[in-house]
Amino acid sequence: MQHPPEPGARADAEEEDERRRHLPCCRICLVAEEDHTRLSCPCGCKGTQQFVHEACLFSWIDQSTATRCAVCKMSYVVSPVYAADAPSSLPVGDVIRGLVGRLMRGALLLGRLVLVSITWFVVVPMVTASFWRLAFARSLRQACVQIVSRLRPVLVVLDCINGCFLSLSVVFFLTGISTLRAHIKHLLVVEAGDRDLDEDRGGGAGRGGADGEGAADPAGAEGVAVHGGGPQDAGDDEDDDEDDPFRDELNAMDDLTLEDLIGLRGPLHRLWEHAATLATSNGLFVLVAAFFPFNVGHAVLRLLRAGQEFHSTTPVVSRTAG
Repeated sequence: MQHPPEPGARADAEEEDERRRHLPCCRICLVAEEDHTRLSCPCGCKGTQQFVHEACLFSWIDQSTATRCAVCKMSYVVSPVYAADAPSSLPVGDVIRGLVGRLMRGALLLGRLVLVSITWFVVVPMVTASFWRLAFARSLRQACVQIVSRLRPVLVVLDCINGCFLSLSVVFFLTGISTLRAHIKHLLVVEAGDRDLDEDRGGGAGRGGADGEGAADPAGAEGVAVHGGGPQDAGDDEDDDEDDPFRDELNAMDDLTLEDLIGLRGPLHRLWEHAATLATSNGLFVLVAAFFPFNVGHAVLRLLRAGQEFHSTTPVVSRTAG
């Protein structure tokens, strides 16, 4: 036989329930704040909607893949909270240590930025401008004299500007060529697919007119077209892989961010690799677009001039009638 609770105990229980009812609770699990489950305010909601457990919030974000509050449309902000026993002020040694660490990180970042700027705006443009001058030099001695004579501040700045312009022109030209090649390749693939589809349809119609089965069963013709195109598509993919041996390297370059590409982030050898790649591509472009045409044209003009001089100096023997 159960005895009814005493009036004092009942009053204490009701008071505890009333106190818990007015305590802030998580809007996801509806559990009040406890010592091991602290509530936080990750968005701009007010009232009973502003409190949520961090674990409940992370679980909700993982399930719904939402980064904004559905009520106030504010992005969730989760920041570290100091422990309850944390000191109100940091010791002087910790403050100095933190400032020194920040200054060192700032100095390293500034040095990295200066190095990247010098590499991309001075070294690569100067190398590109030197390639351009070597392409139009008549001899190696003349090229060395031109390069040494331009080692003055004003001329160096002009060469850097010209080198930047040449580098951008090469990059835009190669990008346009690559885009045009990909577009033409796509058009050829589409045209080949349409041609195969027309041939399959024509073959199905011819067989249908001969034995009466093609028109009665159009699904069969489609099945033939699908099965006929599969191996060819696979062969095309294999041919594409064989035609592009550097596809993996290009895909890896596509995955790089701008900071990784220019060298602001990551190991320093990546910066030198990318700069050397650009300088090499600029040199090859200048070699093909300027050096060969200039020297071939110069050689042709010299041959023509030598031929004219030979004809002009050849004595003419006249015959007189006897």
